Amino acid sequence: MFQREPRRRSRLPVGLKNFFAAFGDLGTNAGRARVAQQTREAAWRVADDTTRAISGGLGIADVRALLRGDPPVEKPNIREQVLGRVFWTHLRPRAYYKSSTKFSHTFGLGFFSVFFAFVQLITGTLMMFVYEPSPARAYQSTITLITQIPFGQLIRDLHYLSANLLIVVVFLHLLRVYLTGAFKQPRRLTWVIGVVLFALTLAIAFIGYRLPMDNAVAWGNPDDLLRYYLLHTGILPGIGLFLVGAHYFRVSRLHGISLPASEEESSNEEVRERARVRVNYLPDLWARELIWIACALLTILALAAFVVHAPLAAPFDLTRAPMASAPWFLLWWQGLLNDPVVLPVLLWLRDTLWIDLAQFYNSAIWQGLIVPMLIGLLLLAVPYLDAWWDKFWGRAPSRLGRNRKLGIALGWLALGLLVWFTYLGAQTFAPPAVAIAQEFLPDNSGEMRRIGYADLPTGSHELAKFAAPSADRFENLLSKMQIRVQQADLADAKGFLIVEAWQANLKKITLRITWTPTAPGESGAFEKTIYLHRDSMYE
Repeated sequence: MFQREPRRRSRLPVGLKNFFAAFGDLGTNAGRARVAQQTREAAWRVADDTTRAISGGLGIADVRALLRGDPPVEKPNIREQVLGRVFWTHLRPRAYYKSSTKFSHTFGLGFFSVFFAFVQLITGTLMMFVYEPSPARAYQSTITLITQIPFGQLIRDLHYLSANLLIVVVFLHLLRVYLTGAFKQPRRLTWVIGVVLFALTLAIAFIGYRLPMDNAVAWGNPDDLLRYYLLHTGILPGIGLFLVGAHYFRVSRLHGISLPASEEESSNEEVRERARVRVNYLPDLWARELIWIACALLTILALAAFVVHAPLAAPFDLTRAPMASAPWFLLWWQGLLNDPVVLPVLLWLRDTLWIDLAQFYNSAIWQGLIVPMLIGLLLLAVPYLDAWWDKFWGRAPSRLGRNRKLGIALGWLALGLLVWFTYLGAQTFAPPAVAIAQEFLPDNSGEMRRIGYADLPTGSHELAKFAAPSADRFENLLSKMQIRVQQADLADAKGFLIVEAWQANLKKITLRITWTPTAPGESGAFEKTIYLHRDSMYE
């Protein structure tokens, strides 16, 4: 009679069946070897499947080959599939002209621009969790970020450092494109988008200086802080993200990175052909970019942790505005107000010929609106002016330096003017007495305060008696002040430092400078006073 076979083991899940079978095999050497082999194979499959899920299809063997620079293991080439599957690699072309990827040609400036922008996005987003965009709370929330949030100081320093590096790198990228003639057709629109992106970068950074509501800058209505915050974190970055996409699409999909002009326009056909040899993005360029990212991350982390720290001045106070309030990347703009060439000529025309153009040159509309617009329009028009110049002389467009001597000379001239006006903008150009007082008795800290309450002897100290340097810290400071008074453009200048016991545990320190007035309206005297408490500690 038919009998059903026992189903005790068949009812168990497959995994448990294998487990019991393996458990029974552990009694023999062959069984243990078989179990070990099966375990290794299962672990390899799990690791390989996990790697494929993360990498978009690359198994462990192919990842190893990719890192070693070896050919792909699987056939057909799995790397071609990865380029289409993974979002980040899908953005990149499958191959580039090898000459266009030389570091000596591009210096990686476009890549590092995107990298620092990405660091800005991450660190800025993290700070948004703590920052409060209100005049009453903005400064305190910044203090909270620095003092109470884990790694808050590091995040803020990274944001500050990467913002400054982003400006430098984008500017150098723009300069490199101009000097190599890479703005010519078919890259005219790409240049225009790049100029707009540079302007947006400056605008975003400029507005960011106002958000902590400290006294580092003197512009901006506190009541408009929320508008500045929205511009800095939403509107302008959103426009920039759209333009970055358009800029990158044109570079990666339409015309590619420009080749070195000496190779692209070489008279040697072999050189021209060699310049167009292609190199795959995977693995060569991908590996190089990973190295760049690792080096850049380590560098900015080290700098932010040990060297560069985001400054934070006293709370915003219009009555104690700094003499130079423009950030470093806009000092050239502030320097236009101190122009030693154009402005004196206009003043001479006003005083001799009664042609008063100086009022327009010094006006807020001219300096704050017209001049930046003219500079911006000139930059936007560069590729079109260059094409018109070539057409005017009836010559074919060329990126070679020997065929662009005028354009390159104008570029270096513009760079020289930028440096010169930046230098002028960095100067305070305050009245000499005011500048001396601000140098030695600043509104915050300063060497006088660092000497300390106990080491400031009371009395009236005439600076002329301390002309020679001294080993005593206080007397040496008086010597420095006397040298500055002598160097100042003041007739018969004399300086006095008066230290008084003003109240219990409080000293009043007054710097008084007198001179013989030489111009109408000069008072011939200036004083500045600060107070120092016994328990105050300045570093």
